[in-house]
Amino acid sequence: MKRSTAIKTALEIAERVKKCSGVIGTPECEFTAFRIKRMWLFGSTEKGYENPNDVDILIDGGECGLIQFANWKNKKSMAGFVKDRKRKSDRSFVKFRLGKTDKGYLRSCGVYATVSSRITALRMVKGNSRMVRFHEYEVDGDLAHPRIMLYPRNDFKT
Repeated sequence: MKRSTAIKTALEIAERVKKCSGVIGTPECEFTAFRIKRMWLFGSTEKGYENPNDVDILIDGGECGLIQFANWKNKKSMAGFVKDRKRKSDRSFVKFRLGKTDKGYLRSCGVYATVSSRITALRMVKGNSRMVRFHEYEVDGDLAHPRIMLYPRNDFKT
């Protein structure tokens, strides 16, 4: 990949996130939305290599919105969770909905689970771009230096 292509890809991703104000809707997943708070470019593209292997993007964000369960019919699996949520929140009723079942996880583990909001949102942000790697701020935040902020403030100068 050439440096110009990597820069163009990073700016396209930053524009996609800016267009939706950092909130990506994931209606049939574990949570109804994913919020990107901050986003940085780092790695070989940021350091100025002419032929970087990929575009490394560091994301600080998390799931938000309603919680959705994969197996609505099996209320026993939700019972303890619902009681804990009612105790923690001051409302007497917490709203839950049905989400899409992650069939790969069901096949491998035999457990009903909903599709991850984080993975779905990052797929939507990535689009058709190739060689893009997303890293989480909690995991790689201290290792990703130097870095350039792409969202909410775009510090990238071409």
